[in-house]
Amino acid sequence: MNETHSGSPPKQAAEPSLPQGAPRSSDITEQSIAEQLLRREHAALLSINHELRIFNQSAVDRELRMIELKQEINAICAAAGQAPRYLLEHTGEP
Repeated sequence: MNETHSGSPPKQAAEPSLPQGAPRSSDITEQSIAEQLLRREHAALLSINHELRIFNQSAVDRELRMIELKQEINAICAAAGQAPRYLLEHTGEP
C-alpha cells in the first residue's frame, strides 16, 4: 500500500473571505425575514387601530346622543313643572 497519509485531515478549500463588515447571506436572510415580520405586524396594527377609531367614534356619538336625550327629558320635565331628572354638570344645566 502506497498511500501517503500524514495523519492530518485532508485540506479543504478555504472559504472565500468577504471584506470586513460585508453582510453574509445569512445576515441578509435574517434581515429580510425580520422586515417581512415587521411589515405584517405593522399592517395588523393599522387594522386594529382602524377598528379602535371606529369603535371610539361610535362610543362618543352614543354618549353625545345620550346627553341630548337627557336634555330633552329635562326640558319636558321643566315644561310639566317637574324637577329635572338628570344632572348634567358638563353642560351647565341643573
